[in-house]
Amino acid sequence: MDKLKDIFTIFAVNFCIIILILFVFDFFVYRNLIDENTLKIQDSNNSFKYMVFNPKVYSLDINKFGRISTDNKYINDAKPIILMGCSYAYGMNLENGQTFEYKISELLKRNVINKAILAGGIQHMYYLSSNEDFYKKTKKSNDIIYILIEDQYRRILVYTFFKFHNIFYLHYTKKNNELIMDNYKNPFINLFKSLYISKLMNHIWVYKYINNEKNADKLTDLELLYFEKIKNNLEKHWGGVNFNIIIYGNYKYSDMIAKKLKNKGFNVIKCQDLTNEDIMQGKYISDDNHPTEAAWDLLTPLIAKKLVLN
Repeated sequence: MDKLKDIFTIFAVNFCIIILILFVFDFFVYRNLIDENTLKIQDSNNSFKYMVFNPKVYSLDINKFGRISTDNKYINDAKPIILMGCSYAYGMNLENGQTFEYKISELLKRNVINKAILAGGIQHMYYLSSNEDFYKKTKKSNDIIYILIEDQYRRILVYTFFKFHNIFYLHYTKKNNELIMDNYKNPFINLFKSLYISKLMNHIWVYKYINNEKNADKLTDLELLYFEKIKNNLEKHWGGVNFNIIIYGNYKYSDMIAKKLKNKGFNVIKCQDLTNEDIMQGKYISDDNHPTEAAWDLLTPLIAKKLVLN
């Protein structure tokens, strides 16, 4: 019995040592991949402390996100347009006067309130639309524009960004046709999800899932559910809304989601159908794959003709 106990003790000690070594190795590998400026912005220089002992479920300061659309010349517009989406809608790499929001505002002579979030996804817009502060701090609108990109599929499914974010990504689970926010209160789960290897495994699974065409219906149905929930939230507060979805670029399942959205009453505009130019190449795309001012100069007047607005 004592011999068996000794063997078990040796095994347990060695197992713990191996786990510790792997964790330390994983931690320093991950730390070397994180943009230090991102850590400072998020008020944490210690990934372990931040992820394990201070897990952030998610919160959005409504005033912090989004950008002013124009020089405010239409700020008193009684019927502003709400722009939603990720960095494409936000205007990554662009000055205010170069963005889609600015150009569409100037063209339509209406104020555009940009609520897009850098590196965000549909789930962030759902979070906003579910937040009472959004309606307290945002002028009523019946006109919505959402810029949709291919990476939205990945962002719906991952629980954290791979390289630049050391916080858990806002994530919902579909249950009985409802979207339930994941609750990160278990420190052991947080510890596991904070590991680089965990993130790697998660992303490998997500990419495989997305690229398996057998999952196309499930993916697009989930995407559709998010849009329906966002629209329902907005209509509860503001009444009927015109919901315009701009699909930027042709990508996997874009035709399928466009058809489903149209069937549910959304106005869908596919940018690539508006022009013979390849908007994902050359002068229309930046080095980090964001639309340039040239892209919005080309597309904005074409999009404007297809929008459904009050």
